[in-house]
Amino acid sequence: MSEDSTPKQVPWRGVPMPPSVAALPRTARGIPISYTVCWSSEVGKPRVKPDPLLAALCGHPREAIFWPGRRGYGQPLLRTGHEARQREGVIGGLCQVCAGKLPGADLRLWRPQPRPADPPWRFPSPRWIADLRNARGLEAQVEADGPWLPVLTDGWTCEQCLGYSLLTCPALLGETGRAETGEELRLFRVRSAKLVPIVGRPAELTEEELPNGAVGLVEVVPTDYDVVTPLEFLNLGQGSWSGSYPEVSRCPVDKAA
Repeated sequence: MSEDSTPKQVPWRGVPMPPSVAALPRTARGIPISYTVCWSSEVGKPRVKPDPLLAALCGHPREAIFWPGRRGYGQPLLRTGHEARQREGVIGGLCQVCAGKLPGADLRLWRPQPRPADPPWRFPSPRWIADLRNARGLEAQVEADGPWLPVLTDGWTCEQCLGYSLLTCPALLGETGRAETGEELRLFRVRSAKLVPIVGRPAELTEEELPNGAVGLVEVVPTDYDVVTPLEFLNLGQGSWSGSYPEVSRCPVDKAA
C-alpha cells in the first residue's frame, strides 16, 4: 500500500469524520479514498470470467469484466471507478464509500440461486444514491407501456458517508458550490429499484477476446423513489443525517410490492 493511503485521524476541511470515513485510506492531502475508487495497480488488460454476484442477481451465469491489480496498491485514481466493486456494492447492498452493509443487505446474494424474472428489488428501508454523473434525461422503460424512469450508474451511499461527502468532497462541492445550492446534484432516496447489468467493451480487449460482450457496471433504475436536493438532505438530520425524512417529490410507480 502506498504511503499516501495511510489513514490519518484528522478531519478533512474541519468537518468531523464519521467512523466509517475515518477508517478509509487517505491521499497525501487527507482526502478519504472511497471503496469503489480505482487504484493505479488496477489499470491494465482486464480478464473476463463468470461473476457469482451476477449469477445471484440474474439467476443464471453471467460473465463480467475484472481488472488486474489490488485495491490500495499504487496511487488512487479519484476520478475513476472500479467496475467490479461497483457491481459488488449495487448488488450486495454496500456503501460505495465505506463498503459498509446497508440495512436489508441480502447475504443470500453471495451464492447463485434461482430468482423470479427480473423483479424490482424492494428494500426494507430506503437507500440513497447520488446522481454523480448528472444523468439527467437518461431514462428507461422497465415494463411495456410503463413510466419512463431515471437510470443511474452510481452506487449506494450510506447516510453518514453521503452527509460527510456533501460537505467536504471537492467533486460534489465544485467551483459553483452546487452542494450548497442544490441546483444541480440530485439525490435519490430509493424504496425499490431494478438492477440492470450493462455490457461493457473495454478498449484493452479485442472483438475476438470479447465476442459476446461482458458486464461492466450494474445500473440502478429506481421504481419508487424521492428526489432530494443536497441542501434538503443536509437540513434533514441536523448534522447527523439520521431519523425521519420529509416527503419531497415522491414518485411511487411500483404497484406490485
